[in-house]
Amino acid sequence: MTDEILLAEAIRRDPLRFERYRCGDGAPLFHADPSREKLLRAGNQWGKTRAGAREALWIMTGEHPWREVKPPPVRGRVVTYSWAQSVEVQRRINEILPSFLVDGYDFNDQRGFVGAKIKFKNGSLLEITTASQGTIAHGAATLDFVWIDEPPPRELYSELLARLLVKKGHLFLTMTPVGRPVDWLIDEIEEGRLSGHRFDLTPANCPHLGQDQIDTIGGKYLPHERPQRMHGHWHGESPDRFFEAFSEAAVNSDMPPGNVGIALGIDHGEGVGKEAAILLAYELGGDFPKIWILDEYINTKRTDPDEDAAAILDMLRRHDINPEEVDLAIGDINTAGKGGGGIKVNDALAGAIHRQTKKKHPPIIVRSARKGRGSVMHGNRLINYAFRRGDLTVHPRARSLIHSLRHWKGANDDLKHTLDAARYIISEILSHKKGYYRLRFGIEADMGKFYAR
Repeated sequence: MTDEILLAEAIRRDPLRFERYRCGDGAPLFHADPSREKLLRAGNQWGKTRAGAREALWIMTGEHPWREVKPPPVRGRVVTYSWAQSVEVQRRINEILPSFLVDGYDFNDQRGFVGAKIKFKNGSLLEITTASQGTIAHGAATLDFVWIDEPPPRELYSELLARLLVKKGHLFLTMTPVGRPVDWLIDEIEEGRLSGHRFDLTPANCPHLGQDQIDTIGGKYLPHERPQRMHGHWHGESPDRFFEAFSEAAVNSDMPPGNVGIALGIDHGEGVGKEAAILLAYELGGDFPKIWILDEYINTKRTDPDEDAAAILDMLRRHDINPEEVDLAIGDINTAGKGGGGIKVNDALAGAIHRQTKKKHPPIIVRSARKGRGSVMHGNRLINYAFRRGDLTVHPRARSLIHSLRHWKGANDDLKHTLDAARYIISEILSHKKGYYRLRFGIEADMGKFYAR
């Protein structure tokens, strides 16, 4: 066998042995830190979870390349923010875990390790848990180390520290500071209790990424997110303009080909200029479908669902589109107010369209927009990235939307209504497309349930 084949076989059999040579320039500073509490803070796709897995396994084996650790057996715990992330963390551990070290090795890519536990032949034990199990479930254990992949609520952090007191154990965190409170962690660092390490997303720190790949990653983020998502900074920056990828080149009168889907996005409001509907066409297939925004409706006075329905039908007629040809309609989730009696405004609007068209069956069903923590940022990323790629264009007749794209800075103001309408429907079209689904960073949605308590 050649030396290259022998090396590849050695790495395959014992990947952990070679991790110290493949972790980049920054990670050794974190790994070598002997502090009882330490934090690795970096951008998305930096390799934070892999770094946490390395640190945990080196402690489990008792063979750490950069600092002295307690001889095995040791007991450790990994805490993730959700079960889905738990399985992802277990996959990262398994990528560098030599199976011959494990007693009864049994890993499945869908469910992780049996019982979410890894027992080494040297007696060390690692259990993988979630923050949703709460402080009670995390009590009554004496641990040698805890690895937290994205920080939990502060009270759980305190409980986990208590589990380390008897054995004078270590706690380490890996995180990107987006979508959760971080001021208390800043206080921990400034008061000297937590040792902080921050690393940029660069080829030197991330040997698995080239500069072209890093540039592509950066292009998928909104401008105010990049300090956090690229460099692990605590806070983002105030944007000069939210949709930086939008340019005048995206405003044109190009019309879609014949075989396309037709869709409506609708934002509901009771004041003047607060009821907005966006009409668009979209390609039915492909990883990066093109979208043509064709027209808009904005109310110029206080309106009710019947008046809004008439205006939307007029907009469809301008384009020779029958209501039955609308494939998808997504609206805000408002109730009462304009609908009255607690009825959803979407249902009231769909009912008004049905009455005015005098069809046997409702020609348009208006589904509710998918909302939740992180959904707004996710939708805005989709829009910005679609403009960057040239997948999204806007017809000049959508004047209000164009104005908002040019000037909106992310505030809850009157510029946002057409943007909301566009985001609802564009998110529905693009969220699960292969070319776009990686723009969702699930932590915002998952962390919401823990901080809402």
